[in-house]
Amino acid sequence: MRICDTRANDLSNLSGGANQCDNSTHGVAKTLTFIVTGLAVVPAGAKAVVVNLTAVTRAAATYLTVFPGTTRPLVSDLNPAASDVKEN
Repeated sequence: MRICDTRANDLSNLSGGANQCDNSTHGVAKTLTFIVTGLAVVPAGAKAVVVNLTAVTRAAATYLTVFPGTTRPLVSDLNPAASDVKEN
C-alpha cells in the first residue's frame, strides 16, 4: 500500500489516510512522520513493517533514513545521486 508520494501533482492519486505527505519535495533535514498501523492489513499492534523507498530524479545528491520512533540513527538507507532513480 502506498502511503506517501512526494512528487508534485499527486501522481499516485492518494487520498484520505493513505496520503500522509503533501506531494511536494522536501529540503535539508526534513523529517516526515508516517503512521502505518491501522492502514490496509497492518494491524494496530504490529511490531514491524516492510518499507520500500524510491528516489526519483533528484536535483542534487541526497539521502533517506527510515527509523522507528524519534531518535534518528547516524546511517542512511538510500543514497541517490543527482538525476538518479534509486530504490532500496
